[in-house]
Amino acid sequence: MIKVTFKYVGQGDCIIIEWDEKGIGIIDSRKLDGDNPALDHIIDRKIKKIKFLLLSHPHRDHYTGFNDILDYCEKANIGIELFGYTTDINRKYLESVLMPYEDKNILANLFRKVAKLDKEGLINKRGLINDLTSNIKLTDNVFIRILAPSQEEKDEFYKTFFKDDLSLKKQPSPNLLSLVTSIESNEWQILLTADAVKSCLKRIGIKELKNFDKSMVLGQVPHHGSIENHYKEFWKRRNFETGTPLAISVGPNKHGHPSETVIEELDSLGYDIHSTNPSIVTSIDAGSDLDLISDLNNADIRTTDLEYQFAE
Repeated sequence: MIKVTFKYVGQGDCIIIEWDEKGIGIIDSRKLDGDNPALDHIIDRKIKKIKFLLLSHPHRDHYTGFNDILDYCEKANIGIELFGYTTDINRKYLESVLMPYEDKNILANLFRKVAKLDKEGLINKRGLINDLTSNIKLTDNVFIRILAPSQEEKDEFYKTFFKDDLSLKKQPSPNLLSLVTSIESNEWQILLTADAVKSCLKRIGIKELKNFDKSMVLGQVPHHGSIENHYKEFWKRRNFETGTPLAISVGPNKHGHPSETVIEELDSLGYDIHSTNPSIVTSIDAGSDLDLISDLNNADIRTTDLEYQFAE
């Protein structure tokens, strides 16, 4: 049994993937008002080993919870097989992209901690992940394939650094290097898109059109349902059945996420839209072969975790 949980962390991402008895991996982790839902989950389940921690891209709503997780793992002697990230970490990058001091400080502390635990042997492997990275094996029948970022996204990102005047008048967006993963068995796949941009979706799902012969049973709407990251044709061309769920991680924000246009267009294609903000959930019927577990019993509840589980 494979379980995928979208933790409610407000406006941000935290996805927990679980398998077998205690197999666990986490993509992104954001703290919420001082709480750390991912860490609470690790403690509650008495996890003794973590397969992977993946940082999809360095926006603060995706990484502020990792430091606490690493601190806990160090104290509890919990081994981490892989800590992966998508963006080169250097001073020039931090100064040009992550301008707020607090953001730079949190991220710098995170990578100092990762290096420390790597040196101490608690982290087995750390480094950049991209579409050339080897698959991450979960079980004999299920693995994670890395679909993005590729060299194409990296070239676009680093154009900013190679301008003749080097003035960096426009900051490159970390979303260009956002992680896109496919959890796959022989029959199905789950697409997790983090904050992937339109050009990335066009590349992996339209131009190259590889790794998409399997039935998609679950997807993640990129960038919390932003219209700027929406590419209808990508979702239209997927191999899916009517009623397939698409999850949106979203909380209170000033950006208009999720976009009504995004929801309407995805709904018109036949998807069921689920959200960690149930006010925009149009359906919680996930079909016969996919079990959606969502705590919506309390009529007054405004936020929830989305949990999906399915057989290998």
